[in-house]
Amino acid sequence: MKRIFQQIIIVAAVVVAGGWSAAASILVYDNSTGDQFARMIGNGAELGDQIILDVPAPTAEVDYFRFQYFLEPINLYTLSGSEQARIHFYQMDGAPVSGYASPGTTLWDSGWFNILGTTRNTYTFDNTTAGFPVTLPKEFTWSVEFQGLGSDPNWTARAGVDLYTPPTTGQNYPDYWMKQGGNWSLLTLGFGYTANFGAQVGVVPEPAALAWGLVSGLAAVLTARRLKRS
Repeated sequence: MKRIFQQIIIVAAVVVAGGWSAAASILVYDNSTGDQFARMIGNGAELGDQIILDVPAPTAEVDYFRFQYFLEPINLYTLSGSEQARIHFYQMDGAPVSGYASPGTTLWDSGWFNILGTTRNTYTFDNTTAGFPVTLPKEFTWSVEFQGLGSDPNWTARAGVDLYTPPTTGQNYPDYWMKQGGNWSLLTLGFGYTANFGAQVGVVPEPAALAWGLVSGLAAVLTARRLKRS
């Protein structure tokens, strides 16, 4: 049986090779502060984070997505230059897992793209990216998977995502989705860590952006609830 190389790494201090910067779009989800100084290794699995955008409508035209990742060689190995990542956006209409709908319909797929070795960096998709802007529901799961890292049990590199919490814009759940062998699992982290991946989502600016902000704020007050799966 294929073994998942997925664990938490505690990071005492991290040098940011490519940090977060302001987006031209309106940020409707921002989980780029509140660094937990911990990261999740994604070797051998697809990792998903279910998020809720700060928008008043049930859908939004997303034209900006940025996520944070790391890629490092293991032991005495060196990176081959063929390491890649892939992003998916999913509708939450899949088969129930632990009582909750799992990621189902693929709303957008980046395809495989090359990534560079880094202790910490960000990768951005914007309105110059094929398929952007993309219409997404207010609540969806974004996922990342990696390839070119060797194979179990002889991994030559490790890659994954950095953990932040709480989001300063939008909302998130404390658990995460993991897909392996075609099946999704809903999991939580131990040691007091929250499985919120570092990411930002922006939407196409509208003329009524200020009105949007007021309505969105009111909606948040009226619908506020503690995001906790029980």
